[in-house]
Amino acid sequence: MQRADVRTAALKDPSGKWPPQPGDELLSQENDILLPVPGMTEMPGEQAWGSVYELRMYTYAPGDLAKVTPAYAAAIAARNAAYPMAGIFTSDLGNLNRLYQLAPYRDWAHREAVRAELREKHLWPPATDARPVSQLVRHLVPAAFSPLH
Repeated sequence: MQRADVRTAALKDPSGKWPPQPGDELLSQENDILLPVPGMTEMPGEQAWGSVYELRMYTYAPGDLAKVTPAYAAAIAARNAAYPMAGIFTSDLGNLNRLYQLAPYRDWAHREAVRAELREKHLWPPATDARPVSQLVRHLVPAAFSPLH
């Protein structure tokens, strides 16, 4: 895996610049390594999807993510036909048993319209027997220099 190779090489760097020193101000740090669900296509560069993104993070009971991931993978094409997802991922390292969905929208009204269509057509979220034990949602606005607009 490229990440492991880069990390191994960085740890051998004699300059002392890795790992970076956090300083006295750092009280907490979280790191997550995410893997795309099967069937998620790679982004081919800059995207003109919208000005609002919604990041949904669902945490499942141990073992349940294995039930959920295939359902999301099977539903990606239908979901993307309504309006494309920027990404669907599972956690490999960090917050385990978590499914991440990154959905772009042109604006807040477009978000409501897409979500209504998805519910009406029963396209999203895909039905599974597993239910999340927690949910965290973040609404994001891309910076001017972001490749996702």
